[in-house]
Amino acid sequence: MRTFAKVCNITAIVFLTIATVIQGFAVHAVGKSNVTALTENRWLMPVWIAALVLLPVALVLGMLFKKKERINLLPLLLAAVGTLFSLLVALALWNALPSQVNLNSINQTQGLTVWRLIYRHLSSVAAGVLVMVACHLNGKASRDERIQHENDMYKEHYDLSGKVLFKDEESTIGLNQYGEDFGEKKPARRLKRSQRVAQRKGE
Repeated sequence: MRTFAKVCNITAIVFLTIATVIQGFAVHAVGKSNVTALTENRWLMPVWIAALVLLPVALVLGMLFKKKERINLLPLLLAAVGTLFSLLVALALWNALPSQVNLNSINQTQGLTVWRLIYRHLSSVAAGVLVMVACHLNGKASRDERIQHENDMYKEHYDLSGKVLFKDEESTIGLNQYGEDFGEKKPARRLKRSQRVAQRKGE
């Protein structure tokens, strides 16, 4: 479980590195562009920048608090929000910048093709999903380790090997002999003199 979470984190680092570098230049380019569909969406730039910040922060916190069961929920939530923001930005850019052939140049396509959309923008979405998976697995592993530790501590304080924990050696609860103790029958107690006399009279 921890191993798979580590693989997810490493893969997320690769995806985020690629996405952050490319989208950093894209943010600068879009900020200077005059595309109407982009300038009308005033929410795009703040959400885009928030996504670029939240995902790396979630990744770092997830790696730092991987053995903290409850604190591990924080990077998971940050990754979820960052993933949602990245997906919204990718869809907005996909609608605003459709792919089209540049008439001034042969075999040159402008806008976002499917491949450009995947490696430039959806890579950050995939990274966010991987961070969430890693946080979930680390949290589950921490929970299992805590439960195992509590069980071990319980066994150290209480002997559960099957032996009698409490025994009253004096009282027979009014019986002439002790009852069976886990299949081992206790020897009969010798009756008092008065009891033996009463028993003979009864016979």
